[in-house]
Amino acid sequence: MAHLSDDVLWQIAQSTMNQDKVAFYDILLERHKTEKLTPIDRKWLTQLREDADQLMLRKAHAYAILENRGHKLPTLEERHYDNLYFYAALRLNRKLLVNARQRWVIVGWHPPE
Repeated sequence: MAHLSDDVLWQIAQSTMNQDKVAFYDILLERHKTEKLTPIDRKWLTQLREDADQLMLRKAHAYAILENRGHKLPTLEERHYDNLYFYAALRLNRKLLVNARQRWVIVGWHPPE
């Protein structure tokens, strides 16, 4: 990603998951809580989690590169509401997201706790 322009990196950093996918994910999580997931639901939930993890990793990498290039990153309060999913997922500490945190720390930017 280091070869990408700043404009493209900002687009990636500020990207969000498709709202229909987010809504479907929320429905599947509710079904999971009540133990009413079908095998197909489980496959969808797994796929949507992987998609979200990959999106968050790309976003983290883009922010890290932008920070390294001297850009001032927006504060949590300045970020768009949709990015709250991003920070909530970071708290889950999945392996991909832990790697994203490590990349941020390397460039001196620390994600919110």
